[in-house]
Amino acid sequence: MTARPRFVYMIEDDDDGRLVRDTLAARGVDLTHLRVRPLASTRWATILVDANSGERAVLWDRDAALSLTPAEVAAVDVTRARLVHVDDKIGRAHV
Repeated sequence: MTARPRFVYMIEDDDDGRLVRDTLAARGVDLTHLRVRPLASTRWATILVDANSGERAVLWDRDAALSLTPAEVAAVDVTRARLVHVDDKIGRAHV
């Protein structure tokens, strides 16, 4: 039996958000719990890597409107999941 991945996340209502949604949908990802926040700013990140040490720093900007609420997270049943990957930066509902 093949597992079907599920994406529980918040995206922007812009070209970048649509690209994420369309790409995941084309690959068969369950988007039942994908949420779209109109007027939210697209998140971005720049990763700086020290050429000598390999140490890195991540500079990111994430619109607070893109955070999932505790209720949105609680609405997702993960009891039958074989694997759960959690982003620790999802606002009030974080780990």
